[in-house]
Amino acid sequence: MPFEILALHGETWQIEATVNQKSEIEEIAAQILGESGVSGVRVVQDSILIEKSINDLEEEDFVFEKIKEAVQEKIFVGEIDSAPDCKVPEDLLKPDALKTLNRLFRKYLDKNDITAMEVLHNGKEIKRLNDADTLVPSAIGKVAKIQSENGDASSNERRDILFEFMQEITNKANQAEGKSLPAIKNTGFTEAISSLKKTASKEELEYSLNVIIAKELIDTRSYWGKLLQTVRWASDLEDKEAEAALDLFVADILANNMVIQDLLGDQLDLGSAVIEMLDLGAGSLETGDIEELQEEGMEWTKAKLNQIMARPTFKVSQLILLERAEQQIAGSGNLSKEGETGEQERFKAILDRVITKNEVLGGAQMAEALTERQTRLINKGGLTGLKEAINTLIPSLKSPARKIAFLLSMATSKMAEEKLEEFIQEHIETLLIKPSSINNMVSSDL
Repeated sequence: MPFEILALHGETWQIEATVNQKSEIEEIAAQILGESGVSGVRVVQDSILIEKSINDLEEEDFVFEKIKEAVQEKIFVGEIDSAPDCKVPEDLLKPDALKTLNRLFRKYLDKNDITAMEVLHNGKEIKRLNDADTLVPSAIGKVAKIQSENGDASSNERRDILFEFMQEITNKANQAEGKSLPAIKNTGFTEAISSLKKTASKEELEYSLNVIIAKELIDTRSYWGKLLQTVRWASDLEDKEAEAALDLFVADILANNMVIQDLLGDQLDLGSAVIEMLDLGAGSLETGDIEELQEEGMEWTKAKLNQIMARPTFKVSQLILLERAEQQIAGSGNLSKEGETGEQERFKAILDRVITKNEVLGGAQMAEALTERQTRLINKGGLTGLKEAINTLIPSLKSPARKIAFLLSMATSKMAEEKLEEFIQEHIETLLIKPSSINNMVSSDL
């Protein structure tokens, strides 16, 4: 009685060989399984395939079956070009350090649908991260190298210090698990915060707040679900300390690309998406009447987030969206689908949004991003391109107050420090030497 050996190529099963002796099945099947591109083998009697098609076979039809274990994609730490100088373990929980951790562990966090804040405040999650191949040593090595270049300690000394910091953070998270802290799922968010404030000392409160929020969010294994949960907690909250804690978690959630894409939805073009990000980050996005939106739906969540982002306590989350907008402005993607004219119109709309008579939203980083974009619009690179971009950009701002706001932001940028300091200074002096410029920058009623 002949047997057919089926091989799995990608997602398709196909007949690979015919065997007449049952004693030879496993040996020949193993040989086929070892071939490149084959991820599984099945053996069925020839008579079964006369009655059924390959796709209709059931488990009881197989004489022999073996599937290769899926090869896990190896996760590497991300690249960074800067890192804050952490002096004590608690510095790892500050916004700048969290931003760096998000960049380093982005692939790991996304794979596990978890945020850096959750990991750092949960002993089990820190252990999982430490056990994840060589991720932590690799990340610490990269950070130590950067910190040693900007400080007095050597790379090895910084590495040892950072390992000690991670151990202290781990110990603190493990100790917190042994404490009887209020559970949000039992009482609700507001009640849990109130209960915690009655028992925690002033020194413990901030960390304990993070612990109970992390413990609740860990059970929600999707970034959108986490965003929805934090938005609901923050909606009717009037507690500055709790808002500051939630801000760090919301910022971590917004570091995920898919969340940003879901929030923006379908946009006319990249320029429109950038402006929507800026508006959402400032809490000034025009949304529908929240009472008429489907509760917990995408538009409802965006409208709720927009309300929250208008609060001064959510400054870290605001900065995440602002930096994402800066990246897109400085990037190579077209702002418009309408050719050169569309590009100019979208860029002007962005300029009007971020440069006012009082400031450049985003300061030096935004000024650099705008200059980078202008070099693309004039299609010139290098130092010459940067200078010509600034020469082109300044007249388009028209108001002397907006011009000086841009120039002062550029004057504090890395771009100016490395290449353009004298050039920017000359522009500032030229602008300020005119009495008409000064008059236009000063309110007429002073």
